[in-house]
Amino acid sequence: MSTFDGSTGGHALLTDRDQNGFTEPSVSSLDMLREALAQQQEIEDVTVEVPGVPIRLVCHPDIPSRQLNAWQRKALPPNKRNATSVSPLDMDQGQFLSTVLIKTTVRVEVEKRGEPGTWQVIEDEGGNVLTFADGALLGTFGAMDATTAIKRLFPRDADMTKAARTVLAASGWDEENESRLLAGDDDEDPTD
Repeated sequence: MSTFDGSTGGHALLTDRDQNGFTEPSVSSLDMLREALAQQQEIEDVTVEVPGVPIRLVCHPDIPSRQLNAWQRKALPPNKRNATSVSPLDMDQGQFLSTVLIKTTVRVEVEKRGEPGTWQVIEDEGGNVLTFADGALLGTFGAMDATTAIKRLFPRDADMTKAARTVLAASGWDEENESRLLAGDDDEDPTD
């Protein structure tokens, strides 16, 4: 049985009768939607450990498609960056993957000596968390730029690839989505 309650802003409240004949308002579909949205979880950071050393990167994997596309275009040869459609094979994978790590890292941590499993966030003297955008961190790596610092952390390409792919997977970008984005296939009809 439905009833109309003018105090709800014109939305009808549904009622259900229980076994004793009492009526109780049902939850409206809009209330269910609000409740579901309230349960939406934030995107969690991803921790990537550097093989062989007690250092790890904490990365935030919320990568908008426009940003990912810009990183991919930057990894193309200059003469292909403005092309309407390019092959993912033309992209410098090392440059793209190092950019993923550089741009998503929100903090660098080092394991405390003598305290396995206890990590210290790298900060400057003022207590500011350092990322690859900070000269103090780059200086510690003896690097002129963030790409060189990443290469020092991950001297093996396979390790850097694995770390960046971990971040991309957590962001929801798999290799197929990346390729379609770079090739400009976003508007492709999936029913064709």
